[in-house]
Amino acid sequence: MGNLTKNLVLWLVIAMVLMAVFNNFTPKDSRTDVELDYSEFLHDVKQGGVEQVTIDGSSIHGRTRSGQRFVTYSPGDPGLVNDLLEAGVIIKAQKKRKHLLVDADFHQLVSIVTADRCVGILYAPDARWRGSRRDVVWAK
Repeated sequence: MGNLTKNLVLWLVIAMVLMAVFNNFTPKDSRTDVELDYSEFLHDVKQGGVEQVTIDGSSIHGRTRSGQRFVTYSPGDPGLVNDLLEAGVIIKAQKKRKHLLVDADFHQLVSIVTADRCVGILYAPDARWRGSRRDVVWAK
């Protein structure tokens, strides 16, 4: 392979890995959510305007009866769940998220390892791995 081809493949692999990493950091639903003050959220709950909420730590994502998506943040209100139940709101809860590296998806880890192997093949096509050690043996 020529140097230009090697460089193009390398940059494609780097771009794919970066896209996978950035997709992991991007919140899935928050791009279209309207941010509400907590007091406004409570007012909407008591008026019966909230249909469903998902509680994720202190973040509360939800949907109004008119279909509008929103997000608000709980200050640790101990009576919130009772207020939601009394208003007939559907409540979902998310499990606490682990650290990003611990909770990484398997396919992302595989793509990183694959990218590492591709770069090794591109820049040392005549090298091979010896045993379980990572000593490179150059072919003659």
